Amino acid sequence: MIDFDSYTETLPIEKIEDYKYLYNLTKQEGDRVAYHRADADGIISAVIVKTVYSDRNLVMIPLGYEALELNGFGKYLSNLTWLAIVDLPPFAHTTTTLFCDHHQSNEGANFDAQLSIFDPKAPSAAILLANKFPNIPGIIKELAELTEITDTAGYTIPAPLEINESYSTKQERAWALNDVCKTQETSANINKLVEKLSSEGFEAIPRYYNDAISRHRLKRKNSVELAKKLKISDMVILNFSDDTFNRFAILHELLNRGAKVGVVILAEKSIFVLGFRHSKSLSKEEQIKYRLDTLAKEFGGGGHISASGARVTSLEGNIQKIVSWGKSKGLKPVVQEVL
Repeated sequence: MIDFDSYTETLPIEKIEDYKYLYNLTKQEGDRVAYHRADADGIISAVIVKTVYSDRNLVMIPLGYEALELNGFGKYLSNLTWLAIVDLPPFAHTTTTLFCDHHQSNEGANFDAQLSIFDPKAPSAAILLANKFPNIPGIIKELAELTEITDTAGYTIPAPLEINESYSTKQERAWALNDVCKTQETSANINKLVEKLSSEGFEAIPRYYNDAISRHRLKRKNSVELAKKLKISDMVILNFSDDTFNRFAILHELLNRGAKVGVVILAEKSIFVLGFRHSKSLSKEEQIKYRLDTLAKEFGGGGHISASGARVTSLEGNIQKIVSWGKSKGLKPVVQEVL
C-alpha cells in the first residue's frame, strides 16, 4: 500500500492531487501506457500508441522524471506491468510489450521489451514509432513529423509572441504543438489533449486551445522583455524563485544574444529543477566539448547532448558544481537571480 504522505512531502500542494490521479489511473483495468508528459514528443508518442493499439483498453498514464524518482512511488511504478513505455527511461522491472526512446542518456540501459525501438540518433521517439508503424493515419504522421522540429529545437522562425490563427507553415504548426503541450499542466488535461489529437490531429489545436496558446505567448513576450535586461556571458546560469516568467524563453533569448551554454534553475518547494541548453550556433566540436547529457547525469538526470535536465533536493554546492564545470570547459559562468 502506498503512503502518499511519504512521497509527496517534498512536492508543492497543487501537485499532490495530480499524483493521486496518476495513482488511481494505475488501479484501473486495462493495458497501461506510460509516456513522457513534459513535451510534444512524449505526447505525440502516446497518440501513436493509442492509434496502433486502438483495439485494446488502454490506460494512458503521463509521467515525468520526477514521478520515477519519488521515493516509494517510483518503485511502485517500476513493479507494475506495462503494455508500452515511450519517450521515458526503461524503468519497469517487468517485461513490456513495447519500449521506444531516443535519449542519449539511456544508451546502455536494459530494454526488457518484446519490441524495443531505440536510436539515440533519431530526432524524436514519435518519429521512431511512425517509421515502425507506417500505416497510421496521415493526420497522426503529420504530428510525428512536427516533433522533428519541437524535440530538436529545429525552429527557423523566432518563438511566436502572439497567436497566429492560420498556422499555415510547418514551422508555425510546430510552435503551436510545442506551446499547447506546455500549457497542459495537469495529468488529466494532458490525457484529454492526447485524446483530442488522436481523433482530430493538428486541427484539434486551433479548435480547442488557441486561448491557452495566447496566454502562453503573452507570458513568453513578457519574458523576452525581461531577458533584455539580464547580463550576457558565454555561460549564463539563471536561478528562478518561481514560474512567473517563461524561463526557457529568457534562456533562449540569451543564447541567441551570444551565450554558448545556458542553465535555468526553478525552485519547487524543496525540489529544484535544472535545465541545460546549448546555443544552436555551436559547432559539432563545441557541442561535444560542452556535452549536456553527461553534465545532467552528474545530478541524476539525463537527456540529449544539447538539451538535458535534472532534479535536485538542494542547491547547496550544486550551483558551484555547475560553475566549476563551466570553468573547466574554458567558459566564464555568470549566475543571476531572477525574482
